[in-house]
Amino acid sequence: SAPVDASLIGRVLAADATARFPVPPHANSAMDGFLVHAADLSSSAPWTLPVAGDVPAGAAPIDVPAGHAVRIMTGAPVADTAGMLVVPVENTTTPAGPVALPDEVTITEAPAKSHIRPAGEDIQPGAPVATAGTLIDAAVIAALTSAGVYTVTAFRRPRIAVISSGEELVSSPAQLAPGQLPDSNGPMLAALCGADTHVHVGDAPADLASALDELAPSHDLVITSGGVSAGAFDVVHTVLGRTGSAWFGHVDQRPGAPQGYSLWNDTPVLCLPGNPVAAFVDFQLYARPLIAALSGHPTPRQRVNLRA
Repeated sequence: SAPVDASLIGRVLAADATARFPVPPHANSAMDGFLVHAADLSSSAPWTLPVAGDVPAGAAPIDVPAGHAVRIMTGAPVADTAGMLVVPVENTTTPAGPVALPDEVTITEAPAKSHIRPAGEDIQPGAPVATAGTLIDAAVIAALTSAGVYTVTAFRRPRIAVISSGEELVSSPAQLAPGQLPDSNGPMLAALCGADTHVHVGDAPADLASALDELAPSHDLVITSGGVSAGAFDVVHTVLGRTGSAWFGHVDQRPGAPQGYSLWNDTPVLCLPGNPVAAFVDFQLYARPLIAALSGHPTPRQRVNLRA
């Protein structure tokens, strides 16, 4: 189980979350005004009634004697709703705002409805607040909390490692030597997937194999960039292409045609091309739905059909 707080944002519910409390938890006023018996407004307006008390939000409800009114604020509880209604302060001669409790109130117009929200009008105890497969956002957290749900069962976020490959890549160089490039793919992919780890390897097969040996046991997915084509120094293709689960080839698209996929010690490895634009496009098309599936999302790939 996981606590219902900001750390749940972006995670997916693994089981239905059911309400512990009704929402609202008690009958309450929907307006700032005066709680009265409807029967006391049966004659012609206006009506002047003595005021028997005050119920701010958060206070305990009080009974309204017949022929009297009780000032009540929005959200304040109503004990007995039968035959009761709330007259908005705008329908009285009492000024709105923070004024002293008047001895009496003159009602100039009867409301068309009671302005009382019954307990459980939105959600009843035991009803589902959010179902399994729901992607948790701030609104879901608010709904869960209001219904007294403080822990939920959720899929954990997949642990993801990013490996950028290529001797030409350097991290944050002050100056570039001939043939060198800043490693933009690693930080980009790490930011896109919220990676736990980002490492860079050159073109030595042993270095890539060592990095995979270290990362695979502690991560749910490894994403590589570069070295997926058929060049003499394409280290990712060289190392991962040896496994029985490997596929390397071209997808009918541009940019991002050369790609690969394999398992390394049972951990999936998604191999993206080294061109930064191609890596970005392929991440959106293939890595994002894979991560959504690993995160427990019931519909990880969203399809859009359009004429372009």
